Amino acid sequence: MEPSGSLISLILQHRASMTALHGQLADHILEHPLQSATMGIEQLAKSAGVSIATVNRFVRSLGLAGYAEFRARSVEAFRRTIGPIEKLRDQESAPREPSAIFVSSLRAAAANVAESEDMLRGEACQQAADMILSARTVVLVGAGISAALADFTAELISPFCRAQLLLTGWGGSERMMRHAMRIGAGDVVIGLTVPRYSKSTVSMVRTLRDQGAAVIGITDAPTSPLVPYCDAVLFGCARHPVLHASSTGIVAMAEGLAAVLTRQRQTVAEATELTERIYPYLVDDNAGPAAAAPARIEDTE
Repeated sequence: MEPSGSLISLILQHRASMTALHGQLADHILEHPLQSATMGIEQLAKSAGVSIATVNRFVRSLGLAGYAEFRARSVEAFRRTIGPIEKLRDQESAPREPSAIFVSSLRAAAANVAESEDMLRGEACQQAADMILSARTVVLVGAGISAALADFTAELISPFCRAQLLLTGWGGSERMMRHAMRIGAGDVVIGLTVPRYSKSTVSMVRTLRDQGAAVIGITDAPTSPLVPYCDAVLFGCARHPVLHASSTGIVAMAEGLAAVLTRQRQTVAEATELTERIYPYLVDDNAGPAAAAPARIEDTE
């Protein structure tokens, strides 16, 4: 959990020479690093059972300018993990009206789509489509909110896959590993993850790549930990003013990929046949509201 060169390392370097009160505070921070990173100075002092003055002296004994620098170093160490906490703290003085929050969220979604377009690379679009079309099995990997995004992506591209496998945690780790063992050369993995990045997703993608599978990544930025294990990457910006991540950019990438596959492989005849087959299950736009009502189930006894 401890980042290289972190504040935790700095505290450990000075721990042996600390006074009793400073040692008490240091031990509290070392025992609760994530919690301490989210606290203001009054909260930290109360939680550790020391005074605010002791906290200030402790911070300066570490060679830091003051609590603001201490807090910045703490937050940076867990930047991705505590992002939602910091966002809520920053939003404390922002409007709380539901409509204002909606507007902020919608503007973030629009900005994410625009930035995703800026990050788009044509060669990656074609490469991802070619990989899916030639794959023996397309394996979709995701956890948390990305599990739902993996399911959504699988549904969009299913007409163009010979076979699909979803590894999204359903059934537990044992099931996932049992199915993962069958994946190798000739298969394509689509890994999806956004901040907070899933360690299990990155680990699974790395394992499947080591087994010989090719990898398509759908993630938020070139700095994502998924990127080093990918042959092709589609970036969907995932910033959000309140939530830990937005799904809008990832959804846009999944839809774009499905659109490429549709234009390149689906004929008018195939689209017509599909429409004819599903038409009985659709609401008839010309039949009026009554046609949309659920059919009554008659008693057949």
